[in-house]
Amino acid sequence: MVDFSKNCSVLFFFENEEGEAIIMNYERHQSVDDYTLTKEAKTNAKDMVAKKLNGAKELVAIAIARSEMQHKDIMNKARKGFR
Repeated sequence: MVDFSKNCSVLFFFENEEGEAIIMNYERHQSVDDYTLTKEAKTNAKDMVAKKLNGAKELVAIAIARSEMQHKDIMNKARKGFR
């Protein structure tokens, strides 16, 4: 689990060829601003799709969670679908 006192979670939501959800994430220090994280995440997402990492075909959403509550809210939205 992410130590939100130090880090935030950058979450990626993809679909594979069959339309199934794929979730990937990484942690970054809390001091990195949202603009930088979003720009970095967009670049990383393009690379992940190009490499078909874990079967990723299409990016559906990117989210940044800076607290456990935000993380839970994002994951609840993901379960319902972003589309």
